[in-house]
Amino acid sequence: LLDHDPSAIFQRIGDRITVTARDPATIFLQRGDPEASWRAYERALRVRHPDPGPAPGPRLRSTLMAVEYCTWCEQKWLAEEAGRQGMPGAVAMLDHGFVLDYLERIDRLGLPPGVVTLDHGWSEGASSFRFDEIVPDPVRFPDLGATAQAIRSAGHVPGAWLAPAFLWPDHPLFA
Repeated sequence: LLDHDPSAIFQRIGDRITVTARDPATIFLQRGDPEASWRAYERALRVRHPDPGPAPGPRLRSTLMAVEYCTWCEQKWLAEEAGRQGMPGAVAMLDHGFVLDYLERIDRLGLPPGVVTLDHGWSEGASSFRFDEIVPDPVRFPDLGATAQAIRSAGHVPGAWLAPAFLWPDHPLFA
């Protein structure tokens, strides 16, 4: 989608994915070479949402323009395949081994380097939906540095999903 649409519905029916959005013009679809498709999507986003601010430096610009491989969709899909429904199932899927498998699939598909974002499940308290714990889950990621290094070694930039918007204003993180 080219615009944020919380009412959008993504549905898998057999081997097809259908997308329903309030404004069908926000749906981007391009078949063919995956890298060319990502680049076309990035261009379409920049045209639809021009950045009025000052240009970022080259290192930040290359990170911001990189393809993002967020683990959440893969977590949800694998949870569904394993018969684990909803957010708890998706959270339970994410661990160091999951990330290594995900990196291997990205490489096998010949997709370009990008940012690999570990989504909900990497931090302690994720399975109880506590968003204020920003330390690695010691069971799922006993050595988060090793996971980050595996991501770097595969040619990507490591990233981590955080949700400070779910915290109360008086939370110690905001002190």
